[in-house]
Amino acid sequence: MPPTMSALVSVLGALLSGVIGGLTVWLSIRKRSEEESLGRATRRTAALQLLSDEECTLEQVRDECVVMNTLLNVRPNKLHQEHLLAESQRILAEASEMLTEVRSRRKNVQEVIASMPALELEAVIAKAYHGKRRAESQLRRTQLSRTEVLAAYRSADGV
Repeated sequence: MPPTMSALVSVLGALLSGVIGGLTVWLSIRKRSEEESLGRATRRTAALQLLSDEECTLEQVRDECVVMNTLLNVRPNKLHQEHLLAESQRILAEASEMLTEVRSRRKNVQEVIASMPALELEAVIAKAYHGKRRAESQLRRTQLSRTEVLAAYRSADGV
């Protein structure tokens, strides 16, 4: 091979290597950007889902209280009726307050979630997760209270 051809092949090899290296770097940057975008979208979805779960659970608490009140008012003068009605009203008031708060948080978050930095988004997720767990605990307690109401009816009826 003549020396000019050898130099030309070396230059073309170096250029091709540079192009391939540049393309690899560009693809890596693009992939990283897409992963970050997907991560932000996933965190936004998680935050809104947790807020929805908390809201749904609180609505279940409210519904359980309505059922309890109905049971207690349908057959008055049963065992512990005043206590159970007071307990039901207290839980209903707490659930309503919590429901108002979670709906307000959800509205505020929905308005700005697209532009939230990751740290703020993580804080929203943490608070929503805590709220969801708190609402689930309230639902379990309410269901236990409803079970007490039903047990009081059974014992008063001699069943």
